[in-house]
Amino acid sequence: MDAPLAAGVRQHVLQMQAMQQTRALRRVNELADVCFDACVTDFSLTRQLMSGERACLEVCAHKYLAFSALAGQAFVRSLATDARFKPA
Repeated sequence: MDAPLAAGVRQHVLQMQAMQQTRALRRVNELADVCFDACVTDFSLTRQLMSGERACLEVCAHKYLAFSALAGQAFVRSLATDARFKPA
């Protein structure tokens, strides 16, 4: 592989990694927003979560991640069955 092509490939890989990091950060932020809004209800002056809030957050995060994985798998399956994405 010649140097300009290798540099272009390297640059593309770096761009893809940056995009993946951005997507992952968005997912974490969305998970935090959704689960916090659903689970944290006591805003007293304590810095601790109540035990029910902690349990709710754990369940919420687990379900959110499981749903995200299932949605991703369904998307990949839909691409696999879509003729537009199959090699000619």
